[in-house]
Amino acid sequence: MTAPTSGFSAFAVEPFPELQMGDDLAVTITDVLTRTGTALQDGDIVVVASKAFPVKSAC
Repeated sequence: MTAPTSGFSAFAVEPFPELQMGDDLAVTITDVLTRTGTALQDGDIVVVASKAFPVKSAC
């Protein structure tokens, strides 16, 4: 069993490029994390603003 979380932190992934229709959101996030030297850890939660979804799903 995993120990309960004892802390919480949040940060913006920046600089984040402007998304274009057809962009792969997961790849874009991964690229920004790699460029900034930020690594996700097992159990991390990624939250994406709702603003990204209309661009991604526009027809």
